[in-house]
Amino acid sequence: MRVCFLTPTLELHGGNLVMLKHAGHLAARGHEVTLVAPESAREIAPPSGVRIVTCNRAPGRLVYYSFQLVYLFRLKRCLAEGFDVVIPIFTPLLVHALYARWRLGARFRIVLLYQDFFTMVWVGRYLRFLLGRRWLMKKLDRVIAVSAGAATEVAGVSGLSPVVIPNGIDDLFFDCAPVPKEPYVLFVGRPGKSKGFDVFQRAMSLVRREAPGVKGVLVSSAVQDGEIEGITTVRYHDRAQLRDLYGRALVYVHAAIGESFGLPPLEAMACGTACVVTDTVGTRDYARGEENCLLVSYGDHEGMAKAIVRLIRDGALRGSLERAGRLTAGNYRWERSLERFEQELLEVVGRCGPVGRSDPQAMPLAGR
Repeated sequence: MRVCFLTPTLELHGGNLVMLKHAGHLAARGHEVTLVAPESAREIAPPSGVRIVTCNRAPGRLVYYSFQLVYLFRLKRCLAEGFDVVIPIFTPLLVHALYARWRLGARFRIVLLYQDFFTMVWVGRYLRFLLGRRWLMKKLDRVIAVSAGAATEVAGVSGLSPVVIPNGIDDLFFDCAPVPKEPYVLFVGRPGKSKGFDVFQRAMSLVRREAPGVKGVLVSSAVQDGEIEGITTVRYHDRAQLRDLYGRALVYVHAAIGESFGLPPLEAMACGTACVVTDTVGTRDYARGEENCLLVSYGDHEGMAKAIVRLIRDGALRGSLERAGRLTAGNYRWERSLERFEQELLEVVGRCGPVGRSDPQAMPLAGR
């Protein structure tokens, strides 16, 4: 099977990490896998057996959210190789895939790997617009969503019934032996508003008044070692480094405005760290307030600060959440998700059923 993933960027972020996981598994199983992106600059290295093809850098970042003709034409040339299945990992790229198939007269299948969310105001509206064009969505051969919440969003707008295949966690994090905790609160992700870094900063300014010895730490590939307005910054190097930071943190904070499936909180749970988590579509599959984490509303920096201070002071509660978190994370292993994803692609290529069909054998949500 010749598989092509379409990504809007080669930056290091959750959506691309999920793509790389599936790409690496498919390549290891003997499939021919290609990643196509519109830019040459990259932060990610392809797994063994996976090649990267770039369409040259498109002007600005409009390609993310537009039907930019320049990129449509470039992408069409990249998809002229005779792939069996093309997988956009960002919803707007489904338009580019459909255009290329039409212009080429090709027979490749198109499977949307839905990892987006509606929370961002204008981006959410754009996603709703695309998914709401039912005549367009019917041209897809399948939609795979990474969480039940994400699938519900797609179904409500498009009328399709996506297959749900939750993301998983690398075994590396489960092998994290208990280590002494250090007085810091960890945040993983780019320092932007979509990830809630500004909310985290405001929360930590309040936390330092109640617990002066506890600092905030940000780890990201987008920063250098140093400090941003009172928050210590650590440049991301590799997964082993991240595992160590998770394991030693007193508390982990997930403050994103939205996610299709938030992986960092689960990784922190697997490493035995208590979490404060924003209540969003992408965390509701596994985050249970007062059981395996503390939930707060997005943007509520005061509520976030209170939750952090509560975990700092209440060792018994923190220990209870750490134990429950490990159990929750144990339900999300990559092996089953990767195999299920491959099976879906083989079915689509071999005998493509009705678009958006409900699959009675679709993988049940872990932990439910």
